[in-house]
Amino acid sequence: MTCALRAWCAWASTHDFCEELLPRALGRFARAHPRVRLQTRVGRNAQLLRAVTDGDLDFALAWGEQVPALRKEVIAKVPMAWVGPALPEVFPQLGTEVPLVVYEDACRFRTAAVTALDKARIPWVVTMTSPNLSGLWAGVSAGLGVSVRTPLGLPRTVCCLNRLEWKLPALPALTLALYQRAGPVSDLHAQLQQMFREEIQLAVEASSQRNTALQRQASRSYR
Repeated sequence: MTCALRAWCAWASTHDFCEELLPRALGRFARAHPRVRLQTRVGRNAQLLRAVTDGDLDFALAWGEQVPALRKEVIAKVPMAWVGPALPEVFPQLGTEVPLVVYEDACRFRTAAVTALDKARIPWVVTMTSPNLSGLWAGVSAGLGVSVRTPLGLPRTVCCLNRLEWKLPALPALTLALYQRAGPVSDLHAQLQQMFREEIQLAVEASSQRNTALQRQASRSYR
């Protein structure tokens, strides 16, 4: 008899981590429980938290928000970072205005970038918008501008920038949290959640090392 476990994973704009971390955690769980069927949804924070609140999904991993109806467990605190292309020859000129590659609608990363620049009295201009994350990475990789994300889940075509070297303002950190409705947690849910906790910690450590190395390489190359 096959058990059914409704599972849900949400990250940053939630798409940030579906290429690496999500397959690793779900792959581990599938191998450990081959007779359990997982239903996984990738989306944006507000949509997924609403689905948990409405009872359509069992739990979510999402960037921290205050949702009184849900139980919240903070998993990690992750800094936001300015992100530019990994190839120095396509790096945009940070002249009188900082060129921004952002989502076409409001999101926490676009808001953080604009707020930080305005507070520092640094002019900016939006040079590209996209409805999805792959579009942002394409724009940043091509040198159309810089963006704001976290060090987690970055593709190889981009890297975190040393904000002091590029005279960019400080950015806030985000909490990554596990959200679920009130009530008992099944053993299967608990096991899947623990696998995500472990994979997140590994991803945080790996991203820190990778981005430090890329940042140093980019710093030397851009001089």
